[in-house]
Amino acid sequence: MADDEQHLKKAAALAYDYDNDPRWAEYMSNVLVPDNRPKSEVERYLKFKFYQRNIDPDLKVERLPSKSSSASTSTSNSSYQTSSNSGERSRGEQDRSYSAQHHGAGTNFMRIDPQSIGFLSNSLVVIMGAFAILPMMPPTISHKSYIFVFLGELIACGHSIYSRFGRPRALNLQAIQAWLQSSIAAKEFLYLLYSTVFITTLAPIKFAVIPVICQSLLNVTQFLKRDFRNTYIYRKYLDNLCKWVDANQSTVSMLSANCEIGVGFLLVFLLLSPRKNFVQVLAYWQLLKLMYHAPATAYFHRSIWSHIGTRLNPLIYRYVPFLQTPLQFAQRWFQG
Repeated sequence: MADDEQHLKKAAALAYDYDNDPRWAEYMSNVLVPDNRPKSEVERYLKFKFYQRNIDPDLKVERLPSKSSSASTSTSNSSYQTSSNSGERSRGEQDRSYSAQHHGAGTNFMRIDPQSIGFLSNSLVVIMGAFAILPMMPPTISHKSYIFVFLGELIACGHSIYSRFGRPRALNLQAIQAWLQSSIAAKEFLYLLYSTVFITTLAPIKFAVIPVICQSLLNVTQFLKRDFRNTYIYRKYLDNLCKWVDANQSTVSMLSANCEIGVGFLLVFLLLSPRKNFVQVLAYWQLLKLMYHAPATAYFHRSIWSHIGTRLNPLIYRYVPFLQTPLQFAQRWFQG
């Protein structure tokens, strides 16, 4: 029964559409393929390993047989007639060859897990974010931490986008447009743009760090729960924190959305100061408009804007009615 089940799993693994899975291209780019093995045999083995890692962990994958073992099988009749001394020497050489090839194959198929790269980048964001917003930190350390927060977020988001959507099939306008249509609404793409807006500013806006920390904290806790939940350190020190974050994901996302909208108003107020940056304000409000419509962030942003309208519209109507027309024009642009 178990053999039949494994046979079906292997058939499913061979029938899987690897070419349309962007993870397969990334997997192959991180694997060293031995040159002394048949290409079809190595490709079959790699497909099984990829399918086991990403699709079906229950698939059992046998070790890739060594070249020396297959060669010894094909020449068994001729080697049987050799003398005992030469046979012992050949067996010793075969054992050494097998162990060397087996060790080499194990080394070739070792690779850096893409999820680990995302975890390390998001962990860097959380740690540097704490240094950036703590009030007692020296200004030099605080400013460098501020830069590292958005740099780490750029790396994490860029890696996640590449893992999910791959890259454009060709470097022409049509292929890039098709790729953007599939990826621009993803949360990772939104925060890639968010980090790009603030990493280039000369004067840091520490309030803008909070949304990035919130998103990285969600990603870090998910990785810890999935891959480290059985470790001693996780059970003793991190279990309660990860459970709290997991149970309050909506609260964390709502806090992030509040800060994002608050940063938008802060940038408008900064236009009255020497730190004004018109290009940054226009780019950021265009990003807020995108967040208002993107499925990953629309619920939280629309809830906050609705609450702001409920509180603000009566005051505008009562005290500054001349602002109603420009605000209605801005609202139509934002919701359009």
